Amino acid sequence: MFLINKKHRNKILVRWILSCILILLIPCISIIVNYFFSRKIISRQINAANETVLKNIQYTIDMKLRSIMNLNQLLLLDSGIKSLVNSFDMETFWDEAQNCYSKLNNYSYVYSDLDILLYIPLKDYMVTNNTANIPSSIFNTLTYLKNTEITLEQWESLLNRNYSRGVFFVSPYCSYPNFGRDSFVYACTSPFIYKDESKYNILVSTPCSFIDSNLESSKNSSFFILDGNGTILQQFGASIGTEPFLHHILKEGNGPMSKVKLFNDGYYIYSYINSEVTDWIYLICTPSSLYLNNALVVRNVTLLSIILSFFIGLLFIFITQKKNYQPVKKIIEEIPSGNIYPAFNEFELMEQYYNSLHKENLNMKRKIGTFSETAKEIYFLSKLKGRDFHLSENDIVESLDLECRNKSFAIVSVYMDTNQCLSEKDCMTHFALLSFAIYNIMDDILNNEFHYQKVIDGLFHIFIFLIDNAEEELWLSKSQLYFNQLYEFFSEKFNMELSITIGDTFQNSNRMSSHYVDILNAFEYRHIVGQTGVLKVSELTKINSSANEAKTEFNRQIKVAIVQRKLEDALNLTTQFFSGQTMAELTFTKSQYLIFSLINSLLINFDNFMNNLEKESLELHLKRLLQCEDKIDLQNQFISLLRFFCGAKTISKENINSSLICKIKDYVNANYSDCNMNIATIADAIDLTPKYMSKLFKDENFAGLLTFINTVRINHAKDLLKSSDYNIDEIANMVGFSNSRSFRRNFLKITGITPKEYRR
Repeated sequence: MFLINKKHRNKILVRWILSCILILLIPCISIIVNYFFSRKIISRQINAANETVLKNIQYTIDMKLRSIMNLNQLLLLDSGIKSLVNSFDMETFWDEAQNCYSKLNNYSYVYSDLDILLYIPLKDYMVTNNTANIPSSIFNTLTYLKNTEITLEQWESLLNRNYSRGVFFVSPYCSYPNFGRDSFVYACTSPFIYKDESKYNILVSTPCSFIDSNLESSKNSSFFILDGNGTILQQFGASIGTEPFLHHILKEGNGPMSKVKLFNDGYYIYSYINSEVTDWIYLICTPSSLYLNNALVVRNVTLLSIILSFFIGLLFIFITQKKNYQPVKKIIEEIPSGNIYPAFNEFELMEQYYNSLHKENLNMKRKIGTFSETAKEIYFLSKLKGRDFHLSENDIVESLDLECRNKSFAIVSVYMDTNQCLSEKDCMTHFALLSFAIYNIMDDILNNEFHYQKVIDGLFHIFIFLIDNAEEELWLSKSQLYFNQLYEFFSEKFNMELSITIGDTFQNSNRMSSHYVDILNAFEYRHIVGQTGVLKVSELTKINSSANEAKTEFNRQIKVAIVQRKLEDALNLTTQFFSGQTMAELTFTKSQYLIFSLINSLLINFDNFMNNLEKESLELHLKRLLQCEDKIDLQNQFISLLRFFCGAKTISKENINSSLICKIKDYVNANYSDCNMNIATIADAIDLTPKYMSKLFKDENFAGLLTFINTVRINHAKDLLKSSDYNIDEIANMVGFSNSRSFRRNFLKITGITPKEYRR
């Protein structure tokens, strides 16, 4: 009996040990399976990360390419460049070159990350948004400042190629400020290439450095830009073997886990995408070993720990169970034999489970509905602002585009004047309540007759109506009636007068921003004249308020700069303001009125700030402003007043005009009647280089030397027109103009009227 019990006990012990071994083997098998599964997942994740980075880079590069192409095409239509190329004498050429340089410099304010290069082969002259000179002088400057591996002949050959079809390429030598840095370039030859004397090349570029910042999230990755034949145009990131690799990729195509072996025996996961602007191909590669080696290390460490635990556990089980089997028996005897399950059955558990799923489903539907409505509002608001709308969920954008297809659109803005019944603070506090009232009342009035999207832009409530073709006539006949009801309701019930503007219907949703601008212009006009009620845009004449907006924005910004004592900001704003007036050919009288209006607003609205200023100095500055006779003097005196407002030490006129500037002005005043006098002759007389002299004069006087010469000549011409009987041609010759045409053009530009009108 003892032997049987002992044998039975050993049999139980063996079974117990074997079951423990099997239990310990399960984690080992799981680790191995998990390794291969995680390896596959990591490969897919690398490929997905590559595709995400690639799409971001493709979007950024294509946006840059579109920008440089659009600016290039815009410059081809610029009349200033055509006037420069077709200049018939050197004086006119220098004058137009100065104007062209100023225009390109203004373009650089709008397109801050783009560089412009205009090359005129026949005149051997180059103008950029940073400098203007003959190519050899510019090349010598670039060679001195930066290391270059290109010769002057090679550089001129690159600039003088035939780009009549418009070409994208990558080059480090088509930009002045970024010379030596790889840049995307779009080059185009003038459309008058059949005329050699009218030929010129425009090259617009932007640096490629932004690609490196986009690759920071993908370390050790390599990015290639290829042409349509698979030839590498540029490579970024890590350097790898390429030729067989690229041939294999373009032959086999892209896949979710595509790997290819390179020269250095490494495996890379790659993705590529085609450019939407050119025939270029963008390709990114990531070494698979970078991530898979980590998974391999985790697998080995885990297996080692499992094996170690297995042997330790096996040894522990064997020793403990061999010495003491009774505790196991006691545990078995102590296990309760009754019902261990809860009081409820499996049907009740299933019911609770389904109820929980139903609640989660309803919550998810509510969240999706809220997100969908928000996405729609963002989509239409971006259309109003003229911007592209992007979401990671492309199906939402596609569904919105599909919803707008084959529809007509109409925009209606609703605005409540806060000065009538509420303060602005109270209006913002109750804005949500007002929005709720407007939308609910409008829903009752329309009664689902038209489908529309609601958008809020500041204090504007915007209704964007999507109208079917069959509903267009109904909309034209009833739209004003419906919004009249809304206006009358708020006027009677809340004693509020709304300004409701109904835009014209249009077909293309991409033109939504231009129609919204018409709505805003119409509202601005109504706000100025104090008109409320319902009005259609078509009932107003065309309104051009851009000049008024620019003046208002200038006044606001320069007031902020003066109160904050930011002199540099105030000077930059003043230079831009006077440059804009020159481009708009604004007369001196109008410029004087705008400046006096601004000063009057400063003195009235900032009396506390002005009381701290020295009264005598302020009166002296104002007296000098009243004595100005031309735009240059007006600009200089206004800048002197800004320095005084901002607390800077006022620099007297004698200090501003250094000895060199005095020499230049004295020479011009003494030789203004010489028609051969120009920047080169003045530079020879003063013993300066023309470029340095022009820069020195402009920095000190805030206007170019050519402008000063013409102003001196025009002032003497005004005296002759008042006090003599000489005809226009004789006076033009006496004051130094080579022909009467140039004299009349400059006289009109500076005074705002013709010589005949001035004499009358």
